[in-house]
Amino acid sequence: MTSTTRLGLDHNTLLAYQKQYHTQKRLTDALFALFRTLGSALQVERVVHVGLLTLTGQLLIKCAGFLQRDGNTYRLVGTVGARDPRLADLAVSADVAAITTVFQQRGVLDLETVAAQDPALMQLRAHGFRGLFPLVDGAEPLGIIILGDKIVPGPLAPEDLQILDAFGVVIAVSLKNSVAYQLVEASRNELERLNEMKREFLSHVSHEFRTPLTIFKNIFEMIEVEPEIAEMQRSALARLEHLINSILLLNEINATGIKLEPQLLDGPTWIADQVRPILERHGRFEIVSELPACKLEFDSFKVGIALESLASNAVKFAGETAPPEVRLYLSTRAHVAARVCDPRRDVADLSPGWLRSSPDADPADPEIMLVMEVKDAGIGIPRSEVDKVFQPFTQAVNSPTRGVRGAGLGLAMAKRIADAHNGEIFVRSAIGQGTIFTIAIPAAPARSG
Repeated sequence: MTSTTRLGLDHNTLLAYQKQYHTQKRLTDALFALFRTLGSALQVERVVHVGLLTLTGQLLIKCAGFLQRDGNTYRLVGTVGARDPRLADLAVSADVAAITTVFQQRGVLDLETVAAQDPALMQLRAHGFRGLFPLVDGAEPLGIIILGDKIVPGPLAPEDLQILDAFGVVIAVSLKNSVAYQLVEASRNELERLNEMKREFLSHVSHEFRTPLTIFKNIFEMIEVEPEIAEMQRSALARLEHLINSILLLNEINATGIKLEPQLLDGPTWIADQVRPILERHGRFEIVSELPACKLEFDSFKVGIALESLASNAVKFAGETAPPEVRLYLSTRAHVAARVCDPRRDVADLSPGWLRSSPDADPADPEIMLVMEVKDAGIGIPRSEVDKVFQPFTQAVNSPTRGVRGAGLGLAMAKRIADAHNGEIFVRSAIGQGTIFTIAIPAAPARSG
């Protein structure tokens, strides 16, 4: 007794099962290969070409094409086996009855029976295409696969329809992913173009302001006016010059990154020669320095810009009760890291010295950090606005100077300078009590060897 007889199968049934098995295996292998090929395909044209090429081989048809949905139109974006320049701009309106029918039936629609409904469909039929098959993602129409005649004349067999359904799923997923990628890529390119236009505009305007600014400064130096008026002129020109420098530096940082030029400085001397003149340009400040006589190393010019930005911001919000306060001291990297993450930082307590270590930091510590606190007794910043103040061209919604003074560049500039030093910048604020901006940057002198 043969094995076939023992299984209760006759020879013809066994052959049918074998044929079905080989068909399924061929389909599985083809689907796996298609998944592997299209998995990294990010261009719609490549997805369409590979998908159609594989489909023609599996269905043994002479040609295939794809009409991609584009609003209320389906445009031909690719063909395999039918290369005719007259098909290049072919498009079918979604209002054609045949298009509606093919998506309603979710099966193959014979072109011969519907070609007369539209000139574009007639043209497809004249080039050897015989059927339309809808490509969907759930209920969303993505496009239409156009099928050519079989190499061996005859209708599509049930296994052909099974292949068509399976390949439609694979191609639909890959096509949707590639379309999404191209939309994101187009948005990114447009954003980069707009950012470049903004940088060029700001740079051009800033450079154009430099010449008249220099002329104004020279004129005011030659004209004798009352001391109060002279002080107003000097203060206004200093603010304008700082704004222009901030725009140019911010553009440079955004375009090429920030380059640091560290200098070896004596702490108290740096305060006397650079910090005090910066603050005096913006009004009256209370300066509290706890820096010992020691050597520190950092980019004093850029740190000066950051400090000036915070000082200018503090003057606007200082109120009438007390002048802004600037406090400088040393801390350590480990202590700063711990305190920055301390949830008590958000408590409405504006006591100075939040980053001061105990015992006092040793200036010889290779992890030493310079801390600068700028405190005002103004209206404070709402908690919901704190994370936004370091964004360019942004001011707090409760700013009394909003729309009047300030371009919203100073804090953004200060953050970039702190980040470039591998430092920290943050704000502590309480409504009705005031605000403290804190910058901490590594300042230990570089050691050779």
